Amino acid sequence: MMFTEIEHEIILLKTINGAIDSMVNHSIFELRGADPSTEVWFHTAIHQKFFNIMLVDYLSGPDEMLAQTKGSFLSQLLEICDKPQFNVNGSVAQLRDSSLALKSWLDTEVMIKTWLPSIEKNLDLKILRSDFLRISGNISKHSPSRLTRTSKELASILKRNGVAVDEQDSLLILDDFYQRFHSDILNYHGTTLCEMLNNIRWGIHEYLLPQYNLSMKRDTNDPIKYEYIIPDGINSKLGRTYYWDLMNEVRGAPYVRKFVGTKWLKLRY
Repeated sequence: MMFTEIEHEIILLKTINGAIDSMVNHSIFELRGADPSTEVWFHTAIHQKFFNIMLVDYLSGPDEMLAQTKGSFLSQLLEICDKPQFNVNGSVAQLRDSSLALKSWLDTEVMIKTWLPSIEKNLDLKILRSDFLRISGNISKHSPSRLTRTSKELASILKRNGVAVDEQDSLLILDDFYQRFHSDILNYHGTTLCEMLNNIRWGIHEYLLPQYNLSMKRDTNDPIKYEYIIPDGINSKLGRTYYWDLMNEVRGAPYVRKFVGTKWLKLRY
């Protein structure tokens, strides 16, 4: 299915809005404290697991039918920021900055003391943040019978850290890894991740706000009625529907207010 550049951007922005809204909302967590020391508290362990699963989807990418290039939603969002279709007086700036901030954070390699009781190994594990989030999310999502690819990925990371494991041990240590990196490390990073994702969501909102103001037309005879003037280049049914939905999302606001997470949850890992 072929889309114009403007349609491609609309489809991705609508999809990314939906992905972030599924993770960053008050049904998943609550905000405690005041800026600049706000903390995110997941309601339950199940809510944290759901957050991790949805985060893995965001760190992957859309199906080929809806994407013109390969890569994660985040990488494609950065492509949009390089060639935005709706930029007015630098309105894309916050979206670009917040997207780059998350990419930099995810691409950082950290060293984490890790105890793997199944193989009786205690090591300083060097691992990318994006890798341990993806592995934890896949463990959250799948039963052990569908984790052989994930176990091989973990075995490869361990090998780079000087620890060789066979196929059986690579499956056994998944639970050890999950306890350390999902139950502990992700819980620690939850505030930072939600803050950065929320910044991207607000960045999309503020990027599209000038377009909303240009496009929104109210009925002079009935102030409740309104319509959006569809820009040139949006020809497909999907593009027109998603444009309307996006403008309605701008008409409202992101679910979670802007917040600044406490610095005490940004010093480790």
